[in-house]
Amino acid sequence: MSLIIIISGKQGSGKTTLGHNLTKYYQDISPKTVHCTLAEPIYELHNKLYETKNRKALQSIGDWARAICPDIFIKAIISKIDKSDIAIISDCRRLDEIRALSSIGRFRNVITVRLDCDVESRKRRCPAYGSDDHLSETELDEFDFSIRIDTNTLTVDEVRNRVITYVIDYRLTKLELEFNIPKV
Repeated sequence: MSLIIIISGKQGSGKTTLGHNLTKYYQDISPKTVHCTLAEPIYELHNKLYETKNRKALQSIGDWARAICPDIFIKAIISKIDKSDIAIISDCRRLDEIRALSSIGRFRNVITVRLDCDVESRKRRCPAYGSDDHLSETELDEFDFSIRIDTNTLTVDEVRNRVITYVIDYRLTKLELEFNIPKV
């Protein structure tokens, strides 16, 4: 199938929850489905230094690592997604990350998902809610995603089903174009 689903959204919008739910669904279709987060290495270091989640520290660690090697987090997950049929990345926060993930040649189908949610809902969901003014929270605000979903009032299953429906429609349209199938 060679599908990569790249999920973006501000803190508390439901990225990780959607990633886990899509992974459960797609593992029934392909056992070679993986779920990764670009922030795994950041959290590994953070968790050695802090007992509770410190968003400012997470952002600082990410900025520091990117200053040394701009594509460090992409390199860190390549080996995890390299042998997968379906890769779900649930925390893309930067334009260069979307570009790098979208250009991995073996993934012919790239779906970018943006989860939108109001501040009050995100604060309720995210106990360690921090400021929204960091680049990791704002850089992709105006990006042209494949699909945008407002998660304020939807259930977890409804959000997952919207992505699945989009993927099915996308693949059908791609097949129609590839084989010049007329629309009925």
